[in-house]
Amino acid sequence: MIIAIETVTSLFTSPEPSSYIEAMLLKGGQALLVFVIGWIIISLLLGGFGRLMQKRVPDAILRAFLISVCGIAARTLLFISCLDMLDVSVTSIITALGAVGLALGLAMQDSLGNLAQGVVLLFTRPFQITDFVEIDGMAGTVEDMDLLRITLATPDRKRIYISNSQAAKGKIINYTAFKERRLEIVAEVAVSEDLAKVRQVLGELFAAHPQVLKEPEPTVYLSVLGSDTVQVIGRLWVESKLYWQVYYQLLEQAGAAFAAAGIACPEGKQLLRMETNQLPL
Repeated sequence: MIIAIETVTSLFTSPEPSSYIEAMLLKGGQALLVFVIGWIIISLLLGGFGRLMQKRVPDAILRAFLISVCGIAARTLLFISCLDMLDVSVTSIITALGAVGLALGLAMQDSLGNLAQGVVLLFTRPFQITDFVEIDGMAGTVEDMDLLRITLATPDRKRIYISNSQAAKGKIINYTAFKERRLEIVAEVAVSEDLAKVRQVLGELFAAHPQVLKEPEPTVYLSVLGSDTVQVIGRLWVESKLYWQVYYQLLEQAGAAFAAAGIACPEGKQLLRMETNQLPL
C-alpha cells in the first residue's frame, strides 16, 4: 500500500510551484487521490479478509465485528496519512481528539459500558443467532446482536431490545444450546390406581412416538407418594427444535391412553402436566 501511495504521489511531482495557492492545490490533489485509491485498496483487502474469515471464524457476528474493527483502524490510518500530506499537525489533532474523547467518555459512561460488554459477549458467545434464549427474564429467538444491544423476537412476534450491559449482568438461559432436550411429563393419579399400569401406559406411549429418541432410553418412575395421590414422572429426550411439538402430542395422546385404560384423575387434581415451567419456543 505504501508503494502504491508513493507511486501516485510521484505522478504529481513537478517543479516547485510559484505560489502558495498552487502548492496547496497540488498537495490537496495528492492527498485526495491517495485517499481515494487507499480507500479502494482497503475495501478490496477487507473483502478478501472477510472471505478468509468465513473459513476460520464461523460465527457471523464475531466475523463482522473483526472486519469492522480492521476497517476502522485502516481507514483511520489512511485519514491521518492524508492529513500529514497536507502538512496538518497530526499530533495536535490527536491531542484534541483525546481531550474530546475523555469528555465524551465521561458523558457517555453507560454507552461505553454497553460497548465493552458487547465485546465481551461477542468473544464469550453464550448464544448464537437463531438460538432461543431467556435474558434477564425476557425470552425470544436471537435475531441480531451488535456492540450495543441484543434483539430478540418473541414467539408471538414481538421484538425485544436488550442492552449488552443488562444482558451481561443478568441471567442468560440458552434453551437451544444442545441438539437434544429432556422432556418431563408428570401424571398425578389416585393412590389406589395400579402404578404398574400407569407406568406401562406411559412407557408404551413414549416407545411408540416416532420423534422420541431411543437413546437415552425413556424412563418412567414414581416421584411423589402422597396420602391420597401419587405422581409418576416420565422422562424422555427429543430434538430441541421438536420439543413443544412432541410435548403437546404426548399430552393429548397420554390423556386418551389413560381414559382408555380407565385411569382417572382425583377430583381437584391435575392429571398430566409438565414437571418444570418451561418457556415456549
